[in-house]
Amino acid sequence: MSDRVIARVRASLGEAIRRGMLPGADAAHPGPRPPAGPLASPPDGTTAQSALLQRFAEQANLVGATVDLTASLDDAVHAVREALRNASLSGTRRFVAWHDAALDPVLDAMVADGWTRVDDEVPAGDEARRATRVQDVAACDVGVTTALAALAETGSIVVASGPGRGRLVSLLPPVHIAIVTTADVHVSLAAWLGTLGQRVPPANLVIITGPSRTADIEQTLTRGVHGPKALHIVVVPG
Repeated sequence: MSDRVIARVRASLGEAIRRGMLPGADAAHPGPRPPAGPLASPPDGTTAQSALLQRFAEQANLVGATVDLTASLDDAVHAVREALRNASLSGTRRFVAWHDAALDPVLDAMVADGWTRVDDEVPAGDEARRATRVQDVAACDVGVTTALAALAETGSIVVASGPGRGRLVSLLPPVHIAIVTTADVHVSLAAWLGTLGQRVPPANLVIITGPSRTADIEQTLTRGVHGPKALHIVVVPG
């Protein structure tokens, strides 16, 4: 596919996101869209943000994820340590993580606790490294990323890969730890997209709702077939 065609597709999808309709949809009947307003009036004494965070945690728990609402970076580090202590791990104590300064306190604590970081970056021209990269990441116990947004309606997180943020980090290790700030928790996908204004979202956008699961085989629910068996979301002030 030519660059010209790709550019046209991106422009069309970007316009669709801004309008809240797929290309070619009837403006008079755009179809259902998640509400962008408050989910509910918060109880007396509860702020709107607190209610939103609680709703996100509840919905994430319903789909099998665990959520820690922390009050500081120290609390976040403690939450990650507890999640790792309680996780079912292979024992390699190897992890892979995005290159993001927001993750440094957590990653430094993991290294201090005896974990070994595996770098999933591939230097230009290093074909030998490219050939072993997938196996190296898959052999890690844990993948650590940030998230662009958290969605209270569904308990989902939104992640986008790019330079220093490999897709495999959130896909291959059996445990995925995601760090998201309170400012990035929104009511719904529509509400988050509405905050972008004229900006087009990243091309490689993934919405993760709970751990990987499938019921393709004899309608038996199985976790971890196509991705992590466990998703731990740590919400930090921000």
